Amino acid sequence: MLSPHIPPGSGAQKTRSAEQFYPNQARVTGVIQRLWLEGDIVLCRLQPDGQTGLITLNFPQGRPLDGEPLSLAPGLRLLTQGYLCDFEYRETLAEVLRDWPHLIQPGDEAIVAKHTVINLLVEQAAFLDPAAPVVNEARLGGVVARTWRMARHPDLFATLAVYDTHSPALSADTPPRRQAHYTRLIFPNSVTADGVPVNLKNKQTALVEGTLRGDAYSERVADFLHRARSDERLDEKLATRRLGRSVLRVVGQRVIVLRA
Repeated sequence: MLSPHIPPGSGAQKTRSAEQFYPNQARVTGVIQRLWLEGDIVLCRLQPDGQTGLITLNFPQGRPLDGEPLSLAPGLRLLTQGYLCDFEYRETLAEVLRDWPHLIQPGDEAIVAKHTVINLLVEQAAFLDPAAPVVNEARLGGVVARTWRMARHPDLFATLAVYDTHSPALSADTPPRRQAHYTRLIFPNSVTADGVPVNLKNKQTALVEGTLRGDAYSERVADFLHRARSDERLDEKLATRRLGRSVLRVVGQRVIVLRA
């Protein structure tokens, strides 16, 4: 999705020299559960204080974006501050089946599908004493890209396209078109914390305040193969298999709908 304040083909908008960026800020305290390396990025599973779910922290080049080096190890309690960012990576079927190595067949490393995750990209981090107060807050703004509800489920889910100061430029225009950061929202019982019903619609612009939460879910191996366009690989052994996944969501507590 392109920047909503620069419609394609709108010459009047392209002459503007100033851009309007939306907020994308989050702060959370929690305990490190696991760390691993992907390229020069250190990824960290953090359990936010008072929650059972996990969120993923992203430390580019193994340190916060402010450049301050930091020792990291499971069991440490951190206060982290940063912004939410979606990352797309490619998975092979062999990687997906790593917990069931007896199901892997020759050629499974060539069956590939894309998978998108949302991380908290860390700008600042600090160690915390166990007695330090709990912090969990997020503030986002952007364009509603999608909304949905689940059967027999009262919550409202949404995807928000956020155009912030970190959004990559896609053109040399002034101001440029930009690539959004996509974030996930959930409004429990489809209401805000102060009881206001929420009924977001696509293309609305909204400001949202809430908390971060890691939600676990499962995906069928059959769905992975469908995304990889390799339905023919599905057999009776794979038909019942499900993959453990997690998603970082902002639990919406307040919302301001700016325009439709």
